[in-house]
Amino acid sequence: MLDIHAAQWNAVSGGGISIQDITLPVADCTDYGETMMVYTPGVGYETYYYYTDTIEDLTVPEEQWVSKGPGWATAEGEYVDLTLPAGSAYWLNTTAAKTFTVSGQVPSGDGELKTSAGVLNLYSIPFPVSGKIQDVKLDVADCTDYGETMMVYTPGVGYATYYYYTDTIEDLTVPEEQWVSKGPGWATAEGEYIDITFPVGSGFWLNTTGAKTFTVASPL
Repeated sequence: MLDIHAAQWNAVSGGGISIQDITLPVADCTDYGETMMVYTPGVGYETYYYYTDTIEDLTVPEEQWVSKGPGWATAEGEYVDLTLPAGSAYWLNTTAAKTFTVSGQVPSGDGELKTSAGVLNLYSIPFPVSGKIQDVKLDVADCTDYGETMMVYTPGVGYATYYYYTDTIEDLTVPEEQWVSKGPGWATAEGEYIDITFPVGSGFWLNTTGAKTFTVASPL
């Protein structure tokens, strides 16, 4: 089963993390059994495989091949050098339930990410902790109530869609004269403010009418 996971750490040198910082227990893996799908907006998906041994460069003669040890590779087994920005997400498929490790350091400032216009983008909370949906903030002046949507997947349940509203209501079940404004934020289609938590490492889809920058408040 494909699961969405998050790139939430920074490499020690800053920026995102290397795909090779995501490690699986080699003894439990087979070369084609563990796959990762990484989506690039406007380009599409690329699939990588966790190999028990990888080769640095397959374009040289075989007698000159250099082993890079276990890691993520192309289907042919060539080691890949790919950076996953903090806040991006990826699909991971393993032959059985497995524990994997992500190495890095916690980003210290607010997360700032940019969407592509009019397409679904896959993101996550850019910190290695759980986060609230309302921590994901768009520029209200750039938004319309139905133009910016988020799809959140719950395993075994499916997707729920939420909308970024310029004004939200705390509780729509009370009479209208008792409505309490919660200001801009994520809401149901009817405009009711929602309060959900993203588990550590989960991801979500975001669709905006134009290319937009959004921020996620740092927990530090």
